Amino acid sequence: MMYVQHMNEAGRALLAALETKDTSAIQASAKQFAQAVEAAWQAYLRGEVATQTRGQALPRTMHQFATVELPAKAADPQAWPAIARETRIFLNMLGVVAG
Repeated sequence: MMYVQHMNEAGRALLAALETKDTSAIQASAKQFAQAVEAAWQAYLRGEVATQTRGQALPRTMHQFATVELPAKAADPQAWPAIARETRIFLNMLGVVAG
């Protein structure tokens, strides 16, 4: 559960940084969020994190968003509204997946 809490906190910190519209804060928060998700993913692969879903499709998609797509978009101010929306969806899905 520690991993889930860490992802939730990092995601909320990213949303707060997006509200400030401060590029460096957004990039730093995006990096911390990606690191939290990566740590959870590795724990999931080791069997340390249980999910409420069958298979890896949803966890893999969430991991892809946070570790690949998000870092690529974080420097683009025009992408910030989409990042905020996708991060909120991620956090909602986190409750379903890790429920």
